[in-house]
Amino acid sequence: MKILMQYTKKCMATCSPKFDNKSIWVYNRILDSKEKDYEMTTEFKSWEELTQLEQAHATYWDMYKDAYGVRPRGIDTSTWTLAEFEVEFVVLGQAIEAEEKVRKEAQARAIVEFESRVTNLMHNGTSRERVIAWLMDAESANGDFEYFCYTQGLPYQYFRKVA
Repeated sequence: MKILMQYTKKCMATCSPKFDNKSIWVYNRILDSKEKDYEMTTEFKSWEELTQLEQAHATYWDMYKDAYGVRPRGIDTSTWTLAEFEVEFVVLGQAIEAEEKVRKEAQARAIVEFESRVTNLMHNGTSRERVIAWLMDAESANGDFEYFCYTQGLPYQYFRKVA
């Protein structure tokens, strides 16, 4: 801990001027040879460079997110074999298909509800575009149609104009 504190103080003292010296995270600094042991690296392998187990782990991580909406926590896959991953992929695939079906049904209901709301607000001759602008303002979407789709439960790109 003492070494870490000394290193942090040294980093703060030599920090680039565009960052305040109160920050623990230090960027844009050249480390001398003594500090190389403390340097963080972010070297990533390409997909082809990963082993089959590493690829299976990455695939599991993404499939779990697609199936349940969150990344897996507290699940230790470090001792899993490829066969165990394959079994889990089948389960996750079924969960993803079920979630996709539920999502599409919810989006279809959201479209009907949204269009009904727009039609009701257009009763006094107001244009569709103006009504949508009001609704976007009410959601603080600030002209961001994708965010507005999210807030309404609509499919992304619902408002995209077809050429």
